[in-house]
Amino acid sequence: MDAKLHADFEESGESFDYSSLVHFSTTVVGQEQPCSLIIDFEPVMPNEVPTTASGSLQSYNYAAKAIGRLQSFPSGSIERLCDTIVQEVFELTGYDRIMAYKFHDDDHGEVIAEMTKLGLEPYIGFHYPATDIPQAARFLFMKNKVQMICDCQAKNYMENMTSIASLVMAVVINEDTENCNLQKRKKLWGLVVCHNRTPRFVPFPLRYACEFLAQFFSTHVNKELEMEQHILQKNILRTQTVFCDLQMRDVPLGIVS
Repeated sequence: MDAKLHADFEESGESFDYSSLVHFSTTVVGQEQPCSLIIDFEPVMPNEVPTTASGSLQSYNYAAKAIGRLQSFPSGSIERLCDTIVQEVFELTGYDRIMAYKFHDDDHGEVIAEMTKLGLEPYIGFHYPATDIPQAARFLFMKNKVQMICDCQAKNYMENMTSIASLVMAVVINEDTENCNLQKRKKLWGLVVCHNRTPRFVPFPLRYACEFLAQFFSTHVNKELEMEQHILQKNILRTQTVFCDLQMRDVPLGIVS
């Protein structure tokens, strides 16, 4: 469980504001009492509103315009939905490159939407092996849905992609769109990935706004997938009805492929 807190510390007689993120974890599956507690503290910049009620309102206001556009988005195309989210995140965060990254059934990933600043090589349509994002990393994305690296100078895949700063948002949907059970399992459908060629720090209120936006986007992706599944089942039922009707009429049938 995560909780957003505001904390004041006294150092050298001065008061400092911090945004805090509290992580409760258990070592035994199903255990009620937490076995460990981790608290992340991040200094609040002078121009930021602390993470109190007003700070949370500021975070929502950051994302309000983007959420409004997604709400007015006509259903029927996940591709257009992904194009919209990368545009909104691009305007919201100012990163050099924003990508919508989808995981396929065999766990490999594909860049299905992208927006970049001028002069950058496009990655849209690129496919990456499942090992590019290991299962351990995917598990962490399910737990912590917004992750940031401000400055990464180590030799890794980010450097190979000419990026040393990133912000990644998880897109989590229901695992079985055919099942109407309220206790649905969740799965990682994809990621919204932000890359920058220079070090970049995103303050907590803006990251919280990205979390709002990612949750809203995940809900819309889930609805689109459920609609696709409904249309597919409806078409199958229509085809079965036609074949049954022809059989009842004793009409010769043939399949041409």
